[in-house]
Amino acid sequence: MSSQNTSKETSKAIGIDLGTTYSCVCAYRNGELEVISNEEGARITPSIVAFDDEGNIVIGTAAEHRLTSNPDKVVYDVKRLIGRGYDSPVLESSIKKWPFRVVRWDNDRNSTTDRPAKSDAVDNIRIEIMKGGKVMHYDPMEISGYVLGFLKRAAEAVLNSGVTTAVITVPAHFNDNQKEKTKMAAEIAGFKNVRLLNEPTAAALSYAYDKMRRKEANKEETVLVFDLGGGTFDVSILKFEPPSESGAIAEVLNTEGDTFLGGVDFDNVLFEHCLALFLKQNPSVKKEEIKDRAKRRLRMACEKAKRNLSAMNSTTIEIECLHSDLGLCTSITRALFNSLCMKYFRRCMDRVKGCLLGLAKVKPDYTSEGFLTAASAANTSAINDAIAQVDRVIVVGGSSRIVKIREMLAEIFGEHKLDFSVHPDEAIARGAAYQAALISGGTSLDVECPLLLLDTVPLNISIETLGGVATNIIKKNTVIPTAKTEVFSTASDNQTSVTINIYEGLGEMVEHNNLIGSFNLCGITPARRGMPQIEVTCDVDNNGILVVTAREKGSNKSEKLTVSNSNRKTTPEQLEEMHKKHKEFEEADRKKKENVSAKIEYEAMLYQLNEKVAEVPDQNVKSSLETSLKQHQEWLDAHPNADKDEYVTKKDELMGLLQQVAGSAQGAAPGGFDASNFGGAPPHSTTEPKVDEVD
Repeated sequence: MSSQNTSKETSKAIGIDLGTTYSCVCAYRNGELEVISNEEGARITPSIVAFDDEGNIVIGTAAEHRLTSNPDKVVYDVKRLIGRGYDSPVLESSIKKWPFRVVRWDNDRNSTTDRPAKSDAVDNIRIEIMKGGKVMHYDPMEISGYVLGFLKRAAEAVLNSGVTTAVITVPAHFNDNQKEKTKMAAEIAGFKNVRLLNEPTAAALSYAYDKMRRKEANKEETVLVFDLGGGTFDVSILKFEPPSESGAIAEVLNTEGDTFLGGVDFDNVLFEHCLALFLKQNPSVKKEEIKDRAKRRLRMACEKAKRNLSAMNSTTIEIECLHSDLGLCTSITRALFNSLCMKYFRRCMDRVKGCLLGLAKVKPDYTSEGFLTAASAANTSAINDAIAQVDRVIVVGGSSRIVKIREMLAEIFGEHKLDFSVHPDEAIARGAAYQAALISGGTSLDVECPLLLLDTVPLNISIETLGGVATNIIKKNTVIPTAKTEVFSTASDNQTSVTINIYEGLGEMVEHNNLIGSFNLCGITPARRGMPQIEVTCDVDNNGILVVTAREKGSNKSEKLTVSNSNRKTTPEQLEEMHKKHKEFEEADRKKKENVSAKIEYEAMLYQLNEKVAEVPDQNVKSSLETSLKQHQEWLDAHPNADKDEYVTKKDELMGLLQQVAGSAQGAAPGGFDASNFGGAPPHSTTEPKVDEVD
């Protein structure tokens, strides 16, 4: 389906790459994707907000200029704070390094607090600023809102109209609370309609758009997007199908990432090296004696040196009066820089290999330091099979300019697969703008056909069933929007209510996943256990919002729960922990699940035999069977967590009793009874919701 654009249309929806260190805004204007310059004339904007004593707020380059003069009133790296908790382990070292003050916030008292919060607490961070002689506290999303508002105004000036619709990009592994806070930041900026888009997916859309414009999108292609930004790292694999009458399709096949890994970390390593060198050269100086302003000058010099090393083999860092009249002058070679940052570079490559393992349907496992485990790294056959499936590697993000990063990618994929055709700083904003123009409607894009994006869920969505088993409703990497329904039942006779616990994660047992919602379904028609049919439906929309509905067919009673982002507490640290610990949990989960299944089958047979014994006509046989079944019930009550083999042995004993029941019944009734119905679990019993009676 061809769309020939002759009117050079303009969309009123914009795309924004809201980055840790730099941000960018783009719009579809006059038939082209156009990166919009800010009021300072720059195509990218530092994600920095500064405050002054008069109450003014300065954003972008002007704010950056104040870093050395008023560092305690200049806020940056806020993307590393948004949606997190103050006591998050990954924040501890950063909070100590930032010159601006970050405090723990008590949301109930609406004030600062020194009391540590619960480990899963989020949104208890404020940035403390002295403004006009008064102490002010800002939520991180407010700071992001200022940056978004700055970009919004730049777009409105160029488009000559108000802008209320935007697609804003986020890291692929941002948790839902971080996504929600990003959307709230957009609301603060004045946007009314906001769609979030994963950053590597946006970069892939930019690549695909350019190919369609050049009429080169004529075959199926699998691309890996390597997106290394200032504060976050993502890698995604997408499959592009060639254009057809129904359009072109881009499907996300797998994602990996680290929401606390990027160029800022390389700056920090180089800064610490230079600071240690200065202290070694000047042993009389103590680290705490060096003023924050001097440290900031050194940090900025380190950031500049990092950029220089992408174009030259060596550079010089020279700082006058770092402490008193003592300065620092040192040469930094590319080899030294690579050596200092190698552990971070290796983490990036291990995430790439992990994403490749996922493409090959192998679950990657990571160490606590973020590296692939030896077992995962040794699976070279799966990694190589996945590499063979990848046609192109799209390299984006400002930090992707680092020469060693590109060399390491070439070692994995070969230089011929690396693609640098998209602008590393602008590709994500361009892809977001394309998606914004496409979904907002009213604009004919100057491409052969529209590109339909099929994004996915990052984790399994499951409910808790008997024995603490996590029964998956929607599996990881399922394309969204999606809705899946499974049928469950009750665990006891005449039960009139059930509790539905919803989890997300990768573990087979709920104890290794994260509870994201819980609700009760009441008014179930009383019946024998296993008879009521309870439909549980999980529905995930385009923005990743989950709605869970439970309906009992007999009474038609139903309940619905929207698992809002504020309720879903999977933090980046917990997500990382799930990946790191998954290997050790996997074997234990498997055995525990086998034990639970064996127990359920044994319990089901015992339950059914108790019913059939009542029909035995011979009173002596009946009495003997009742005694045996009572002993079995007592054993079951005393061994709720036995091993699979024990339950199988006890079930085999029941099979002998079953033959006695069958023989007695055949002697009393024509045709006897069919023993084939015994030996298995009752309908839906292996996937019954964990039931708690509701008061």
